[in-house]
Amino acid sequence: MKQPRVYNDEDQSKLINDIYFNLISQKSIGIAENDLVLNIGHAENVELIKYYKYNELIKTKINFEFNFKQILEDVLRLENKKPKYDEKKNIICPYKVNATAVTFSGGSTFSDTTFSVNANFYRSTFSGVANFSESTFSGEAYFNRSTFSGEAYFNRSTFSGVANFYRSTFSVDANFSSSTFSVDANFYDSTFSGNANFYDSTFSRDANFYRSTFSGDANFNRSTFSVDAYFNRSTFSGEAYFNRST
Repeated sequence: MKQPRVYNDEDQSKLINDIYFNLISQKSIGIAENDLVLNIGHAENVELIKYYKYNELIKTKINFEFNFKQILEDVLRLENKKPKYDEKKNIICPYKVNATAVTFSGGSTFSDTTFSVNANFYRSTFSGVANFSESTFSGEAYFNRSTFSGEAYFNRSTFSGVANFYRSTFSVDANFSSSTFSVDANFYDSTFSGNANFYDSTFSRDANFYRSTFSGDANFNRSTFSVDAYFNRSTFSGEAYFNRST
């Protein structure tokens, strides 16, 4: 069995260098749209960046407080690129982000970031607080089968592409308040063990919570559902609030 690649506190600069050299490897084999790969297991076979099977991945474990903005700024400088910011003063990530099967053992901060292409966190584990607040996902966002063991903050975030949280597990509170889902929001078969806060959120297309479990309070007050909202076979053990929702 392949062992996870582990980055400890003193390894942040090593992780940045590994990400940079992975980008160079992608360019050397002619991949036009580069991935910023946090699962450095891909570095041993960069062709798996585009076509992979989950069991073939060498999983990566990051054992320090992870700040994506800081990592991205350092990688851009290594590429001799100047970091850019949008009108919200979010840093713009020009790469597709591939964080498949990554374990973030400490806290992880991805807030105030604009992901200009797809962001893939499939089967990732967030052991500490995961902060994606006020981020913009311009492409598709994949969090399917991910585990959030600490609080998850996606408040005031914008999902311009599909937001896929299929079979994700939120062990503590999940905050999506004042978020905007411009395309389908998929929370099919997800588990919310703490409170689920979707207060004042906007779902412009389908909102799929089919067979989801809400063990704490579920707050959808003032939320807007423009098309269909699916809560079939969902379980609400706490209070469910839909006051002034449309």
